[in-house]
Amino acid sequence: MNKSAIKNFAVRARNRLIEDITQKAYELGITKDEIKDIETFEGGFRIKGLENSKIYKKYEVKQREKLVSKIREKGFDQVIEEVAYTWFNRFIALRFMEVNEYLPTGVRGRR
Repeated sequence: MNKSAIKNFAVRARNRLIEDITQKAYELGITKDEIKDIETFEGGFRIKGLENSKIYKKYEVKQREKLVSKIREKGFDQVIEEVAYTWFNRFIALRFMEVNEYLPTGVRGRR
């Protein structure tokens, strides 16, 4: 078994997940150096001071608040690392289940 190929894949996947999660945090007004305020209105919110900010649904404000709380507790880098680790493990578990036919009939990932 070529363990270096697996290791290289895992490192690349981790780095890609960290980049993507960091980008999503930025879209939520959260960076390593700053957490922007939000502007709430009926039915949702948007990020203050972020040009072309997406309009988020009302229920997403609690999700953002939970993320902000975790970042204040553990630090930006630690939370981003934990999220990347969690998603990586979920993707690998799903692939394992797919390959071993543990998923319901007709459910398959893309190739």
